[in-house]
Amino acid sequence: MQPGMQPGMQPGMQPGMQPGAPAAHGPYHQIKHPSMIGTQVPSAWVQKQDYIFAGPIQVGDLVVIQVSDGTRRFAEVCRQSGPDMWDLLVTVTPQQTIHQGIGGASLGRVQNASMSAVRDQHFYELQHPDLIDTPMPATWIQQQDFRFSGPLQVGDLVLVQRSDGSMKFAEVMKHNGADLWDLIVKIAPQQQLYRNCHGATLGRPDAQSLAILENHKSVFNTWNTMEQEHEGILLQQTATINRAKEFLRDTHPEVASRSQSWVARAGFAGVSKNPEDWGQEFTVEASYTGPHVKWPLKLENVREVVHHIRAHPDYPLHPKYIAQIVGTGMQMFETLPTSVAEMSVPTGPDGRLVVLGDTHGQLHDLLWVLELHGEPSPSCAYLLNGDMADRGKYAVEIIIIVLMYKILYPENVIMNRGNHEALDLNRVYGFGAEVSEKHHPNLNMMFQNLFKELPVATVVDSKVFVVHGGLPRDPRVELKDIRKVERKVLELARPTCLDTGIMWDLLWADPMEHHLGVMMNPNRGEDVVFFGADITHHFLSQNALSLCIRSHQVPTTNRGFEYCHGGRLLTLFTASNYCGCTNNTGAVAILRSNLSIELKEHMAPPLEQIAQMTMEADARQEALLAQDKARLLSLEDSAAKMREEVLTKIEAKVLSKKSDLWLYWATQAAGQATIPLAVWREGMTNKLQLQIDWSTLEDGLVEVDAGGNVDYMRFLDKYQPQDEHGIPLKEGWEAKMVHKVYEQVLRCDWTPEELMQHFDPDGDGLVTLMEFKDGLAAAGLSLPEWQIDTLLRTIERDELGKLSLSAFLDRFQVVYSTSSDKDLLSDVSLETKALLSDVGRRLIGEKSRMEVFQAMDADHNGFIDEQEFFTALETLDFSELSAEQKGNLWRLVDITQDGRVNYLEFCAAFEIVDTSDGGKQAQKEMVASILAVLNENKAALAYALSFFDTKLEGKVTKEEFKSALRALNASIERPEGAADPFTEDQLEVVAESLQADQDGLTDVSHLFSAMSVQC
Repeated sequence: MQPGMQPGMQPGMQPGMQPGAPAAHGPYHQIKHPSMIGTQVPSAWVQKQDYIFAGPIQVGDLVVIQVSDGTRRFAEVCRQSGPDMWDLLVTVTPQQTIHQGIGGASLGRVQNASMSAVRDQHFYELQHPDLIDTPMPATWIQQQDFRFSGPLQVGDLVLVQRSDGSMKFAEVMKHNGADLWDLIVKIAPQQQLYRNCHGATLGRPDAQSLAILENHKSVFNTWNTMEQEHEGILLQQTATINRAKEFLRDTHPEVASRSQSWVARAGFAGVSKNPEDWGQEFTVEASYTGPHVKWPLKLENVREVVHHIRAHPDYPLHPKYIAQIVGTGMQMFETLPTSVAEMSVPTGPDGRLVVLGDTHGQLHDLLWVLELHGEPSPSCAYLLNGDMADRGKYAVEIIIIVLMYKILYPENVIMNRGNHEALDLNRVYGFGAEVSEKHHPNLNMMFQNLFKELPVATVVDSKVFVVHGGLPRDPRVELKDIRKVERKVLELARPTCLDTGIMWDLLWADPMEHHLGVMMNPNRGEDVVFFGADITHHFLSQNALSLCIRSHQVPTTNRGFEYCHGGRLLTLFTASNYCGCTNNTGAVAILRSNLSIELKEHMAPPLEQIAQMTMEADARQEALLAQDKARLLSLEDSAAKMREEVLTKIEAKVLSKKSDLWLYWATQAAGQATIPLAVWREGMTNKLQLQIDWSTLEDGLVEVDAGGNVDYMRFLDKYQPQDEHGIPLKEGWEAKMVHKVYEQVLRCDWTPEELMQHFDPDGDGLVTLMEFKDGLAAAGLSLPEWQIDTLLRTIERDELGKLSLSAFLDRFQVVYSTSSDKDLLSDVSLETKALLSDVGRRLIGEKSRMEVFQAMDADHNGFIDEQEFFTALETLDFSELSAEQKGNLWRLVDITQDGRVNYLEFCAAFEIVDTSDGGKQAQKEMVASILAVLNENKAALAYALSFFDTKLEGKVTKEEFKSALRALNASIERPEGAADPFTEDQLEVVAESLQADQDGLTDVSHLFSAMSVQC
């Protein structure tokens, strides 16, 4: 049985599935007729003229069925269950329902001609589906950004003033006369038609303003994709970290007993594991001028602390008080009887529940919500739906404020757990660094123990299901199963069984609008799924629930909320202007005791302004009046900031996939220096695994010539990593590292004939890319493929992409000789180096090195031994050399010290002049590739180093550093049978090049913060 699998599970099963059970609704179906499904069939339609009962019916066909109220409605075939049975998708507003096993006699297939006619007559195809009903940007000015004059055309985007006074986009769907139009306005979850709207009530956006708006939408979509993709990469890093953890526990059990987690390490540092004792290890210094927390906690004390945080957010609360608050809060959540919390909306005329989505360390959003909607109280409950931690710089303050109110009003304040309330993500996304650097490292253990006690979901008044991510992929999972989930884990386990599968989906899954069932989410990474409307409706129905509120992502509308799945699922996101660039509004949902929902959007002022407002009541009132009138950024500035972030992330991906991109394009180029722009896009999409619109980014990424072609080598050369790996290394380590790469090649110990056979098997005197790779593979090198590709990328070829064998060997030698610079030969005298150069000039002269080598190989065994070398010296009139001088020369030539010199060693010893400076370029590219791999896996390296830092001092020995690198080497995912990312020799170079103090310890504390990702 595989680790973590439940009895009875079979390998390859979906988490939570029973043996032999099919996946939900079979193959995933993309809806083909979204605007017609569930609508009534025209009364004029005649059976057999407009729809027929005969087959064959196919998946995706539009059909007619008679529903329970006697009306005939359109449905779509989403699966064929047998020769005469189908599963149908029917939209019954506001939900979608799967009708299983409908027989052929009960439906008719729509005739193509009739379907075209009804679509043209009754259904309008939206031209601006993403903008309809979205609010007009607050920075728009009448007459500059929109105007009230015509002429209007069908399909035009217009602005209408709604009954609440807001200006929102609508679309002209029919022209009724000179000054009258029919408009369509999407009011979630349905579309509503506004008829006979007069021109004076609307304005048409200016073309330039609309272009800016659409560009912002496009850039936001790309940014959002990259953001999720980046989170997926870090999910992969958590998998690498887990493999490193197992490797280190197996290889260093004596350290593992003290270093399994922050909990164990904090205990080793003297912190009690009993939350009642937390805070006792800290003493409040006389110099501390912040607020003091007194027990039992009173409302006045809470307000004092909140006021301090508002006014002085960068003057942290004392660690003693943080520890006490976290410990008390943890004990309260610890008493929850199940993994699902139960909550009621306070009754009374002012009773309400304020639900918040992600805040991600954006303290100004929480403070602004408290300002707008009031603090928690007996009549005002608060529910935070996860992801308080990571990214922003003030997650600790957010959690402390919420916990203090939780202590005051236990039943009226709940925090759900999000996917970022987990140890593995906190290591790399900033919360761990925030706690350690701004507060105290020992507090990390306390927060992690708090997180594992948080509920994974909350049910409000038995009708509203509030969860951070999504719903379980297995339709058999009920609320009672979620209540039984083992939530008390520091890190989320991958979905390998029912329990872990449920927990994973609740915190990670995302909804999808145009597919049914579940499917993998390529952006978020391995094991993360999308779930369709059928999953939502089935879950709500079988558990007698009305609505699911979830968070986890910035809505695609770039607002603080978004309905989907027929209005049965609401995405809520509270962090406004997320990461300081997206210009999205944040939102909260306010539930009343009758379960009515009011969505309130906001754009929170900067923290500095809130601090000023705290001190100045007039400024606070002014901001309240103005906060809906202006955004923090113009659309242009917001798009520019998001674009900059996107380009930075793409740069990192290009660096990590440089060899893959080069090989893809070089193969397509067929020896040409350029490739068509379309081929460039294909390479970026396929090798970076990014499904984004490259056309919107090309002007910032690549130069395109007049013929529409891209110089791909020039593009790749543009990307060089900054030396930000954070490892304190001595000068000259790069040359040593590259030297080890070429030393591997020299150890092949081939004769010239064997070289010919391996690198030029067809005997045409030319080396192709594949012949090069096959030749190195035949040598049995332990070099990873990415290093081989990097080496090959630096070797110049002809216009057909080939290299003459003799030129290849000379070029390869120059690369090696350059890497063997004076730093590597520091123990060899200048006199010996000069003598060797003189020998080389006399030996080679006008001849090729192959000819000279073969002439010196007197016994024709393919190698030059010591005596053959000395004989050659005598023929060159070097008879005056002493035995010691000859011995020094021989030791310099015999690089591998095996008593004989192969051809590559001979080439390395007697270099030719490299006028192209290609050798330095080769070293630069190889070091760049090495740094890219280290940067891509820096979170795993940070964990491996922290494993040995049991005393939380931020220091390790050279041997411990080497062990951490070995763990990283063993843990990076690669194809089966592939070589390790780094050779043992290269690991040795890094370890020996470390800078250390007088005690032999290397300070790596800065590495831990360097590994975190923040907005």
